[in-house]
Amino acid sequence: FRPGRGPEPGLDTRTPLMGARFPRELDLLSARAIRFSPSGALQFSSPRRWEPRWTKRLVQQGRFQPITARKWVSAGARYLCWVRPDEPLPDACGRTKHLAHHGGFAFLFHGLEEPDTDQRDRYFAIVAEPVL
Repeated sequence: FRPGRGPEPGLDTRTPLMGARFPRELDLLSARAIRFSPSGALQFSSPRRWEPRWTKRLVQQGRFQPITARKWVSAGARYLCWVRPDEPLPDACGRTKHLAHHGGFAFLFHGLEEPDTDQRDRYFAIVAEPVL
């Protein structure tokens, strides 16, 4: 990609391929931001216990990210993970459990390789209406 240069004649700029050049104007593919709002667009369940076996599995997949939002850091949260809609995770007996129908967020209050000794880890499922 070289800013200021248009596509080469005959190059299909809609299909990104290795080495392809793009037009000056690009389509937005993704945006990631957090904005706190009391009446937010998403509604969440009350905090639910997050099991250590779930942490282990998602850490192995590289899914947890360090938290940088001051509000959550000041509460002691250190890592965050998006839980996919109906993501299957093992229950206490090893059976598959679908954790959050619409997805959700898991918060860890310790390092990735440390145990949850204070049992503070929680997740919040996205719900149609808040369950408090």
